[in-house]
Amino acid sequence: MIRQFIRYAIIGTINTGLDFGMYAALTRGFDFWREHYLVANALVFVTVVTWSFFWNKHWTFKNREQKHKIQYAKFVLATLGGIAISEGILFVGVDILGIHDILSKVIAGPLVMIWNFSAYRFWAFKTVRVVQNGLV
Repeated sequence: MIRQFIRYAIIGTINTGLDFGMYAALTRGFDFWREHYLVANALVFVTVVTWSFFWNKHWTFKNREQKHKIQYAKFVLATLGGIAISEGILFVGVDILGIHDILSKVIAGPLVMIWNFSAYRFWAFKTVRVVQNGLV
């Protein structure tokens, strides 16, 4: 599980770079995307989540099941759960406790990382193994 977590962290670091890089390239390089930055952000999100799904499925968790659509839906839901946790912590930190927004994001980061890893490992990519006498 430690190897999986390290691989997950590597993918997460690359995801963050892709997210910021693609968003900056679109919104700073094209007038259309600069004006429609929310659409640009959504497009980047879908692209990065799809890239993350592929690499986490095949490299982090080494999942070979062919249930791609179901797993992708679970992966996106788990990721949205992580976003909800992050947004909640950011809101409570800033608006209720008066904490600086960056500090609130720093607090949220590890919690979201643990949430996403657990949801991916134990739900989205959970493998049911069949043995001779039934399910394991």
